[in-house]
Amino acid sequence: MASVSINNIETGMTLPPTFEANGRYETDPGRNVGTGSGSMVSCKMQISGATVNGVVSDNPSGSGGDWTATFNGVPTGIRGVLTAHLSVASPPPDAQASDLTISNE
Repeated sequence: MASVSINNIETGMTLPPTFEANGRYETDPGRNVGTGSGSMVSCKMQISGATVNGVVSDNPSGSGGDWTATFNGVPTGIRGVLTAHLSVASPPPDAQASDLTISNE
């Protein structure tokens, strides 16, 4: 069964304006993930009325892989939501970390 997760960021965390999020994804059994076709995962941060898309790279292996999203210049604020989405024909629920704070301190 397809899935996507965020491994290093949890609800309620405080992050700097530049950070990396990482996680894991699995596609449907029997569907191998190829390389060179772009990432299967998209990741965005919504905070203070802005949406910042992370630059995602992944390391596919078999029917899944590990992903990393790099965020730069995220505006400071509270109650941010980080969302990871798996781009497959029948996507699983998005992975989310909410109530995030972005601070320069």
